Amino acid sequence: MMNTNPWRTLPHDIYEKHMGHENVHQLQMLSLILREQLALVADMAKPTVAVLGITGGNGLANVIAGQYKAIIGIDINEEYLEICRKRYSHMQELELHQLDLMTEKSRVVNILTACDLIAANLIIKHIHLNNFMDIVSNLEKPIVSITIQFNPDGQSLSQSGYEAAFEDIQRHGMDCDELTIDAAMRGAGFIQTGRAEHELPNKKMLIRLDYKRKNIFMKGRKIYGSFIEIEPITKGWSEDKKYCVTATDGMKYLLRVTPISRYEVRKSLFAMLEQVAALGVPMCVPVEFGTCEDNADGVGGVYSIQSWIDGQDLEAVLPSLSETEQYVLGLKSGEIIRKMHSIPAPRHSADGVGAEEWESRFNRKTDMKIQKYHECGLRFDGDEYVLSYIEQNRHLLKNRPQCFQHGDYHVGNMMLENGEKPLTEALKIIDFDRYDFGDPWEEFNRIVWSAAVSPHFATGQLRGYFGGSPSADGFSPSADGFEPPLEFFKLLAFYIASNTLSSIYWAVPFGPSDLDTMMKQAQDVLTWFDNMRNPVPTWYLKEFYIQWIDGVPYKLKAPFDFSFLNKYGKVFKVFDNQGSGCICFGVEKAGKRYFLKFAGARTVKDYLQNPEDAITRLKYAVPKYKDLKHPLLINLIDAQAIGNGFIAVFDWFDGESCGYPQPEMCIRFMALSVEEKLRVYEGILEFHAHVAKCGYVAIDFNDHATLYNFDSGDFVICDIDFYAKQCYMNGYSGIWGAPFLMSPEESRSGAVVDEISNVYAMGATAFAFFCDGWDKRDRRIEDWKLSKKLYDVAKQAVSDNRDQRQQSIQQLIDEWRAAKG
Repeated sequence: MMNTNPWRTLPHDIYEKHMGHENVHQLQMLSLILREQLALVADMAKPTVAVLGITGGNGLANVIAGQYKAIIGIDINEEYLEICRKRYSHMQELELHQLDLMTEKSRVVNILTACDLIAANLIIKHIHLNNFMDIVSNLEKPIVSITIQFNPDGQSLSQSGYEAAFEDIQRHGMDCDELTIDAAMRGAGFIQTGRAEHELPNKKMLIRLDYKRKNIFMKGRKIYGSFIEIEPITKGWSEDKKYCVTATDGMKYLLRVTPISRYEVRKSLFAMLEQVAALGVPMCVPVEFGTCEDNADGVGGVYSIQSWIDGQDLEAVLPSLSETEQYVLGLKSGEIIRKMHSIPAPRHSADGVGAEEWESRFNRKTDMKIQKYHECGLRFDGDEYVLSYIEQNRHLLKNRPQCFQHGDYHVGNMMLENGEKPLTEALKIIDFDRYDFGDPWEEFNRIVWSAAVSPHFATGQLRGYFGGSPSADGFSPSADGFEPPLEFFKLLAFYIASNTLSSIYWAVPFGPSDLDTMMKQAQDVLTWFDNMRNPVPTWYLKEFYIQWIDGVPYKLKAPFDFSFLNKYGKVFKVFDNQGSGCICFGVEKAGKRYFLKFAGARTVKDYLQNPEDAITRLKYAVPKYKDLKHPLLINLIDAQAIGNGFIAVFDWFDGESCGYPQPEMCIRFMALSVEEKLRVYEGILEFHAHVAKCGYVAIDFNDHATLYNFDSGDFVICDIDFYAKQCYMNGYSGIWGAPFLMSPEESRSGAVVDEISNVYAMGATAFAFFCDGWDKRDRRIEDWKLSKKLYDVAKQAVSDNRDQRQQSIQQLIDEWRAAKG
C-alpha cells in the first residue's frame, strides 16, 4: 500500500490550487480550524502539538514562535514536507516526518507519545478510521481534535478545474460519518469536549470534534487521598457531603461523598455522567469513582470526583444581563438539553423504564400526585382548573417517546463559568442527581423556575430546543419557523399542572417559607395559562428576533441587513434596547474603537420612534454635536446615509452609564466618594452652562446620559439628540425626559422650556448625586450628604415656581461655588 498511495504523488501546486479555490475554500478554513485547535492547549506551558497530514503547512501561520516545545508535522508526501520546511524555516520547534499513517503506525505512536494535542484535519477518510484508532488508542494523554467534511449533496469534491487529479485519492479514501467516529472515540476511552461547524461553499461543511481521555485529569494516579485543601459546600438539597478539593498539583475538583447504602445508585449516576459528558455537554466532567472511609461516623461511603467549575450561579447572574444575553443563553440551554435527549431510554430495566409505555407510566404517576395532593389537606386557589385540565388532556401522553432526562433542568442548576470567553461557552450544567428516563418534553416541567427569573431565557430555551439557534453571522429565521408546536404547549401545560400539585405536598416538610413559595408559584402558573384555558404561557415571547454580527447577538423586531458595518470595523458590542429607536454598535478597526449610532432598522422599541422618525431625529442631531462641541461631550467623527438608514460615528468612550438602565453601575457610582461625585456633577454644570451660551436648551438630559470610567475617573456626556434651540415650546402634553429630572413646565402642553427649566434639571441631578438615588423626589435634608448651604442652593433650583429658581445655569454655578466656600 505504501507504493500505491496516491497522496505520495499528488503535486503540491495542484493540491493548493484545488483546496484554495473559491468553490472549495478548504485551505483557508483549515487554517482557521488549526487556530481554534491551538487554543485548546493555550493554557499549557510549552505544549507539544502534532498535525497529521501537514502538507505545506495547513495553518502553521497561526503558530506563535517560542510558545511550544515542539510542533510535529507528519505527511506521506516528501514534496509537501520540503515546501513546509522552507516556508517555516524560522520555526525552530518544527519537526517534520515522512510517514505513512496506514502502514507505519507503531513509528507514528512513538513519535506522538509526548504530544499534548493531535490535530487530525480531513485525514481519517484518507487513512481509514481503523488505522486512526490504532494510533490514538495507544496514546495516553493527548487532546485529539478531528475535522471531517459533511457533504449534504453526497459529492465530496467541489468544482475547481483540478478535481480530476483527485480521482485516485477519492477511490483510495473511505468516508466516515460523525456518529461512527464519535462511537469509536468513546469506545477507546475518549470524551467529546467540543464541537464546531464551519460552512464551505456549495452548502458543504467542516465539522471539528474535540476529544480528551476520560481520565486526563488523573494523569495515571488516583486523586482521592491526594488533597491538600478541602472546603465544604453547604448549598443544595442533596444528602451528599460536598467539597471543593485541591489536589497536590493545584487542580481543583468537586468531591461528593454519599452513604455506602447508595453505592449502586451512585455508580449508575457516575456511568450516566460519563455518557452525557461524551456528548460534549458543558458540565462537571466525571473523573473518578470509588469507596472510602467516612471518619465522621465510621461508616463507609461512596465518593465521586468531578472537574471543578469556577463560576457563578446563573439564577443569580441572569437578572443583571441584558434581555438579549438572557435570550441567547436560553437558546444555548435548549441546544444542550436537545443533545442530552439524544440518549435513548433503556429498553429493559428493573423498574420498567423504557419497556413500559409512557402513557400508562405517567398516568400512574399523575394518579399518585393527585391522591397525595388531596391527602395533604392543603389547597391553592384555582386548583379545580389544574385538576380539570389534567383529566381532559391525559390522551396527550399516548405514543410519546422516552429518552434520558436531566430531571431538574432550570436556571438553578446552571452556572456561568468565570473567564474571558463568549457568553454561551461559559454556560455549564450541574446537578444530575435527579436524572431519569421519560418523555423529552416532560423535561420542561421545571421551566417555571426559569420563566420566573427571565421570560427571555425561557423563551430562548424553547426556541433553541426546537431548532431556533442562529448561525454565527446570520439571523434566526422568523419565529414561526421555530415555534414549538401547539401539541408541545398542551403537553407542557399538562406536565406543569401535574408538577404544581406535587410541589404543594413536597414543600410541607421544609416549612412555611418553601410552602409559601410553592403556593405563589401555583398562582403564577394559573396566571401564565389563563386558568388553564390557554396552553401557551404568557411569558412566552413572540416577535423577538435575534441577529448576530461578528459573533455578537442583538435583538430586533424584524430582520435587517447590517453587512455595511464591515467598513467601520469588527463589532464587539451592541446596544439594542435604546428608547430613541436607534441601535448602536461598538466597533474596532486598526486598533481604534468607535461608537456607531444607526437609525433605520425596526428596533424593539420602535413603538417610541418608527424607523423613519428615528432617521429624521438622528439627522437633526448631527449639527447639535458640532455646535455644542466640548471636552465633556462625546466626539462626533462622521455622519452619512447608508444601508437604507442613517449612521453617526463617534469616538468610543470606555465607560458605564451611572443611571437607571444599569442598576449595578448606578449603585457603584453612588458609592463613590462625595469628592469624586462633586467633580462629576460640577462637570455636568459646566457643560450645560456651555449649552446655554450656545443658545441651546437641554431636552431629555437624563440619568444615563453621563458615562463614567471607574478605572480612570474620566466621564463624558453621551446623548444630546433631543437638545433644541432656545426657547423650546411643548407641542403636546409632555416631552422626552426622565420624570424625576424634569421641571413642572415640561409636562404642560404649550409651555416654554428654556435655560431656567435646565436649572431645575441640574438641581434635581444634585439631589440624585448627593441623596444617593436618581428618584429621590422627596429631597429631604436628612438624606443630603453635603452642607446645609449647598442644600439650600439645590433646593432653590428645584422650585416649582420658575421665578424662584436661579435664572441661569451660570447663576446656579456661582451660588454653588459660593456655598461650597
